[in-house]
Amino acid sequence: MRSKLEISATIPFRSKRKVIAFGADSKNTVAFADGTKIFLSENHGPLSDPDSVSEFENSIRIISGKIKPGFAAVDLHPDYYSTIYGEKYSAENSIPVFRIQHHHAHAASCMAEYGLEESLALVFDGTGYGTDGNLWGAELLHVNAGGFKRIATFAAAPLPGGDVSVREPVRQLFGRIFFSSCHDKPSLASFCRTYDLKPDIAKVWLKQLEKNINCPKSHSAGRLFDSVSILLGCAPKIAREAEAAINLQKAAESCKDKPDTSLMPYKTLEQDGLFLVDWSPIFIHSINFAQQNLLALSFHYSLADAAMEMIDYGTAKFATRNIVMSGGVFMNKLLLGILKSKLNNSRLKVFSHEKIPTNDCGISVGQTAIASLNQPNI
Repeated sequence: MRSKLEISATIPFRSKRKVIAFGADSKNTVAFADGTKIFLSENHGPLSDPDSVSEFENSIRIISGKIKPGFAAVDLHPDYYSTIYGEKYSAENSIPVFRIQHHHAHAASCMAEYGLEESLALVFDGTGYGTDGNLWGAELLHVNAGGFKRIATFAAAPLPGGDVSVREPVRQLFGRIFFSSCHDKPSLASFCRTYDLKPDIAKVWLKQLEKNINCPKSHSAGRLFDSVSILLGCAPKIAREAEAAINLQKAAESCKDKPDTSLMPYKTLEQDGLFLVDWSPIFIHSINFAQQNLLALSFHYSLADAAMEMIDYGTAKFATRNIVMSGGVFMNKLLLGILKSKLNNSRLKVFSHEKIPTNDCGISVGQTAIASLNQPNI
């Protein structure tokens, strides 16, 4: 077992506290602040893997001996291994623990990288546990030293089967189409023929939707990518992590120089003080698969337009001109480039990750920054 902590990034950050942060579960890193800097560990990998857990726990032991932390920070998700371990660590060492919302941490990681005290934060990723207990993942937040406010997101869509729908993206598409009350949706038999699905399985999924059985609702941008990818025939039936989204990006990039891109439809509304982007119109129209690549490109532009509407809504409510972008979806350089171009034309100050990873590897940095400034949530 290593006796030295491998550091992947260091950023200046002044704090009187010595903080240790336990990161997320899928791409785990740990981070710590010693008063003048935040140090980020190498990626331990997913904490579902025993070797990754061993590396994670060893890094915690090394940091504990190095700085003797006075505060701990964990993800808000109660079932993450990193959260459970961090809360146990805080109890055993009699130190306060901060339970930090996932997308708040994403935003704070980018803000810490650039030394920002206030910002609007566009955070697009696969999932994260929200303060309301739902699955977030397409968030516009206002963030400052006092915390965050959720301003805008995507309308929720069902995930039949829960986590398994990430590996089987056709479940996500099924949920979006048959959850809708629109009369233009295809028949069950037609859907099964198009997506090579057994009717008996489709009937089970339909029951899940109707009775809300193991069918959580997600606001995620990453899950939207999955659904559009399978809709356009880009995603495999069984997908590895982010494979459906990567395939959709590749399809779009194959024709990105097209001068005229017709946009894919969406709706916007305001509900309970939250600006919502509703993508259901995409899933009630017949698709010309001969235009697969052009439609994939169109989706990227539509997503950037929707993000701009979210940001316009936020800038009308808050005076800050800082816009940070974080989350694993922004590993998509095509989307990031389109959106940056739109933002730069709007006289806003735009920040995206350079030293700190934009995906969950950067979560622990945001947790450290927040815990260094705020009062503990205990």
